[in-house]
Amino acid sequence: MSGTALADDPQVAHAAWVGAARVPPRSAAAPAEASVDDPFLAGLVRLMTLEAESSADGPRRGVWQALSQAWWLHLSSADDRGTGPSCRPAELAPWQRRRAEQLMLECGGRGGAIAEIARACGLSRGHFSAAFRHSTGQSPHRWLMARRIERACALLAETTLPLTEVASDCGFADQSHMTRSFSKATGVSPAVWRRQRRD
Repeated sequence: MSGTALADDPQVAHAAWVGAARVPPRSAAAPAEASVDDPFLAGLVRLMTLEAESSADGPRRGVWQALSQAWWLHLSSADDRGTGPSCRPAELAPWQRRRAEQLMLECGGRGGAIAEIARACGLSRGHFSAAFRHSTGQSPHRWLMARRIERACALLAETTLPLTEVASDCGFADQSHMTRSFSKATGVSPAVWRRQRRD
């Protein structure tokens, strides 16, 4: 459905809302930070503007609700396909962030873990990854790698564990994996980093 069709015929927007009946209602206000370079959303914005300005009493509740539902249905379905318009993702709720970080530390980044963590947070994988990045400033993978490096630094500084055991304890696949990741993050190998701290 095109933005032009929505702009020309409010009944089209209402039909979109009827088809979106399964989508949980959200805020009636369109998110101000969302981009409207998407033709569908541009049409909805035009309709919302016309409806809001059509009466001194404000927009009609039923019509505004229909337009809002169509807005969120489009964003949700586009997100699931990974083809959504450019818009600022929402941050994770505090409980979602705590749960995600806990599960990432427990699972160690094994294959398929992100999809499972997203489900535990009640989100699609794409939505979760975008929201996590927006909340933490890092992708899930980079966040987990940073935690592993932090843990490795603590063990290297505070213990005499062999590097193979440090790597295993921090969730790296092996010592070679830890050495590559650690060197990239710090500029020196784990062995050199430990020696420098003790000199």
